Amino acid sequence: MNNDSGKQPSQPFRNPSTLKVTNIPAVIDPKTGNPIILWRHIQAAFEKAKVILNGDSLVSFMIDENLEEVIPLRIAYHPGVVLDVVMETTERIISTKEAVSLSQIHSAGKEESKGHDDDRLNQTVATLAIEDNTTNQSLVVHPERIPHDIQSSILTHNLLHNTPLHTIMYGQADIKQSIEQHFDLLLKKQEEMLHMQQRALDRLAKIQTSVQAVLTQTYELHEYPIP
Repeated sequence: MNNDSGKQPSQPFRNPSTLKVTNIPAVIDPKTGNPIILWRHIQAAFEKAKVILNGDSLVSFMIDENLEEVIPLRIAYHPGVVLDVVMETTERIISTKEAVSLSQIHSAGKEESKGHDDDRLNQTVATLAIEDNTTNQSLVVHPERIPHDIQSSILTHNLLHNTPLHTIMYGQADIKQSIEQHFDLLLKKQEEMLHMQQRALDRLAKIQTSVQAVLTQTYELHEYPIP
């Protein structure tokens, strides 16, 4: 990665999901002579690459004097730094794993309770069947005659059967929220960088104006010397 060594510089990029590091060769910008990394080379190594991060900072595309992104898209070369590649599926994989883990914990905690509730339901149905055979009458079970603990067991049984659907819905909501928060943060950082670049350009314009005024004054003194 040292230009003095005669070797072509390369930029290491890391996949946050696997922690695998891939070196991508830099190319020399013919206008500036500085090494750069082309975005298409990054996408060739990381097919679903979305953005590049240097720690917690967004690595934005290089822009021209009109604040337009230079085509082909490129980023600056960062010697001695491993850049992270945020890919389209990274947040979705993490959120899905968390949702599956929560579902497994919930299922394990409820398995024993579900077994006891099913036994109580079966016992109640068997008792009602015996009473019906004894009296030879039509059996009509009124809700108010069912014991309170049995009603609770029925409610729990229904909830357990509906749990997978709720888990999927909550998992999808978590994935959507994580993606929205991530991109909101990236947009905020990009806006901050654009504001900083604009302030730098404003300062440069003021400096150029001051220099031009000094040059004009010097020219006037040279053309019209003080007697």
